Amino acid sequence: MRSFKSHISVIFPLLILLFAIEFSLMLGKFVSDYEIKMANDDAVIKRILPHSEAAEQSVIGSMMMDKQAILTASEIVTREDFYQQQYGILFEAMVELYNAGKEVDPVTLQNHLREKKVPKEISDMEYVRDLLNVVPTSANIKHYAEIVAEKATLRRLIRAAEEVTNNCYMDDQPLEQLMEESEKKMFQVFQQKNASDF
Repeated sequence: MRSFKSHISVIFPLLILLFAIEFSLMLGKFVSDYEIKMANDDAVIKRILPHSEAAEQSVIGSMMMDKQAILTASEIVTREDFYQQQYGILFEAMVELYNAGKEVDPVTLQNHLREKKVPKEISDMEYVRDLLNVVPTSANIKHYAEIVAEKATLRRLIRAAEEVTNNCYMDDQPLEQLMEESEKKMFQVFQQKNASDF
């Protein structure tokens, strides 16, 4: 019969091997759970910027419905304030027609959009008419435009804050310079907001 020592010399390496396998499995599960958590965190980080598609559509629909709404909206928002690019294009086209003293209706708008060579899906008559039917009245145009302007300001604040954060992480500028640049970025956002209020 083998001695106790000889048994130990055989069993001990097996125990080490089993422990190593178990540890590998646990580590694999931990890594897998960590990767899932990171993927979830990624989804949270990649958040959609503030905007209101309903408000943007309502602004465009109201402007097509009422000439006065074009003037009201143009005093509050600009093309760049629209999150959805197609609504910004339509907004700009209607303001151009209004400033030229032309009627703004689906037909004249479609013709002007074609002259500007915008994508066909935006100048499509059906698309334009659908937006006209979004709102029953243009009475709330000021409210809709203010929502669009507010969301645009939030987006600018987020972008400015991201730039400031990135500059801080780079850590390649004197603190005073970083503070001054950060203040300028925020001040520009506030200036734009104040300009739209008058």
